Amino acid sequence: MASMLESLFGRVNGSRQTAIIAVGVAATVAVLALSRWATAPTFVPLYTDLPLESAGAVTDKLTEAGIAFQLRNAGSSILVPSADVAKARVALAREELPGTGRPGLELFDKPTWGMTDFTQKVNYRRALEGELERNIGKMQGVERVQVHLALEDDKLFRKDTRDSKASVTLAMRSGETPAASTVRGIASLVAGSVSGLDVNHVVIVDERGNALTDIDDVGGVGFSSRQLTMQREVEQRLEEKAEALVSRMVGAGNARVQVAAVINFDKVERTTQSIDPEQQAIVTEQKAEILPQDGQPGASSSNTSTSYETTRSVETYSGAVGTVRKLTVAVLVADKVTITPTEDGAEPVPPAITPRSPEELARIETLVRNALGVDEARGDGMSVVSAPFDMPLLDAPIADSLPEATIVTQVMNNPKPVITIAALLVLLVLTLVMVKALRAPPAPVLPAVAETPALTAPSTPAATAALTSGSADSSDADDDAIEVAKRPVKLPPPATTMEREQAIATVEQRPDAAVRVTRAWLRS
Repeated sequence: MASMLESLFGRVNGSRQTAIIAVGVAATVAVLALSRWATAPTFVPLYTDLPLESAGAVTDKLTEAGIAFQLRNAGSSILVPSADVAKARVALAREELPGTGRPGLELFDKPTWGMTDFTQKVNYRRALEGELERNIGKMQGVERVQVHLALEDDKLFRKDTRDSKASVTLAMRSGETPAASTVRGIASLVAGSVSGLDVNHVVIVDERGNALTDIDDVGGVGFSSRQLTMQREVEQRLEEKAEALVSRMVGAGNARVQVAAVINFDKVERTTQSIDPEQQAIVTEQKAEILPQDGQPGASSSNTSTSYETTRSVETYSGAVGTVRKLTVAVLVADKVTITPTEDGAEPVPPAITPRSPEELARIETLVRNALGVDEARGDGMSVVSAPFDMPLLDAPIADSLPEATIVTQVMNNPKPVITIAALLVLLVLTLVMVKALRAPPAPVLPAVAETPALTAPSTPAATAALTSGSADSSDADDDAIEVAKRPVKLPPPATTMEREQAIATVEQRPDAAVRVTRAWLRS
């Protein structure tokens, strides 16, 4: 290696030597930087949108556990190496981190000597709020939650008693509005955890301040969103029931059903008291009687009275809420499509579309009436219509919902190996090009000097003189040999017997000179 470097530096001048050294240093630095970047760990988020009061405790615990971390987004996001995510979560879970910042029932783990009744009540309310925040925060999709309770004490008189209330601020990870079922579940959880709290007194809002609960349900006035949801659920259920039944007759996708339902949300409580004068019953009876006395003048008397009460009946009626008052059903059925098969090479025949017969529409109407309970006496209405649908092309390819994973997608998901290999190849090519450009041309190889006149042609007197004169200068002989090699070669005449013997003797005496002359002839 050292001899190669000495040979390379010996062939170039000073400026090229500096360029070679600069290229070598740059290539070394690039390889080291690229290898450091390629082997660096990939940091992934451990927690995002973390409260700053909890971020300090989390970073201290990670430092204590020897886990590297990075802070992003002004300290609200903590990133750790992908290989240490599980280790970090286990270490933080052991310390119950990250906390919500609101204590729970652990407030009562410490001695409470000397605390007043008011302090005890405040700590109890804080403990309930903290526990509720923990439970709601563990639900799927919930990012942040805050609970406030307004607890009312029991009063001596009932008229002075006020209902307890609660408010919940909810933020979802996706940023979308939570489902109505999730909101109802959270309201039921809060109401069931606090004694004396009604579910209608739980108000839930999102992080933008939009009310998620039905405020109008508390007062019971107006047509609330809960009633609208109930009406839509009834209509959707009837539509699915009728459409599934009709699709079995006309084929899947060939029927559409729309139902408009009028729901009775009136809450009726009625007490009826009726008296029947024809039906009477004896309640009390009194009698008066006169009895003679034995052996004495006069008699004794007794009075009896009877009381009657007319029969009466008391009836209390409470009407059911959510009964169907009226139904209007519309059924749209697709026309029949007949496809005529074609032979090979023939032009395709367009499909024939024919409306459905009145008898078939009547059967569908009867079937739907019986399935949904349509009652004309109640004022229900129904119509069945046949019409052509927009059918897709039969030969059109169906696109996949998800694209297949290609090599480009995989490279974009994990670009580090590809970038590393490409950078190394480019660096290798640049190094080879620079070394080739800096390399000096090789020195020309001089032909050997002809030293024997017996082996040369008659037209080479310089070579003959070099062979006959043993003390001649070698450099002059080399120059003469080069000039001889450059001249056109002329074949000598056939040698005589004396010349042949003289050449053999010269080769035996000076074989090295004969070899050089022969090489010069071959190069020429």
